[in-house]
Amino acid sequence: MTKPDRKLNLKDLKVYPVLGKDFGLKYGHIPMGQDSPYLERFINSAQSQTSELIREIHEKQGVKWSISGDRENRIDLYRQNEQIMREGRTVHIGLDIIAPVKTPLFSPLDAEVFHVEYEPGLGNYGWLTVLKSIINDAPYYLLFGHLAQEGLKEVGTLLKAGEIFAYIGDYHENGNWFHHTHLQVLTGRGLTEGWLHKALCTPEQLDSMDGFCPSPLPLVENSCSL
Repeated sequence: MTKPDRKLNLKDLKVYPVLGKDFGLKYGHIPMGQDSPYLERFINSAQSQTSELIREIHEKQGVKWSISGDRENRIDLYRQNEQIMREGRTVHIGLDIIAPVKTPLFSPLDAEVFHVEYEPGLGNYGWLTVLKSIINDAPYYLLFGHLAQEGLKEVGTLLKAGEIFAYIGDYHENGNWFHHTHLQVLTGRGLTEGWLHKALCTPEQLDSMDGFCPSPLPLVENSCSL
């Protein structure tokens, strides 16, 4: 197989919407970095309150779902996390796809369920699954975190684009996060070098990050109804 591009090139592929057809292709954007108008409320709110705030924002934006976080420096949001601040990993390298709890998730491409895991601890992924897809003759690994246990597929399951493979999880099973899934794309190098359990990088690492975790934005921007 060829080496993966640094950028995720999907121009010749049809991508099924991750949230399916019912949510539509129109989405909002909720920033959580230093310039976010909602930052103080995010910092000072429990995750259940954050979910309520997001519902309010969706109503104001006239959308059913939103995205947040790709290559976003969230240093203020994470300032109370001693480990993150000590390591300096404040840049969010995945994409938060924000939708209500129990929303089904659809495979954006033909894929194989590569990995399923429960990562315990507050602030971690909770239930996660990794789909392996071949894009332009190279393997890519699509990590979805903060999932519900119910409905997860077994490792080795083959999926066609548009098949349900998981559901957005609730607080007790998703690492105690507001309702969303964290989507992160990994290259083979990113997988072998340990980025499966790293949703953050340092600002200094950002320039080289596409070789490990290219932006998942094309999976949203190139979505089409099949």
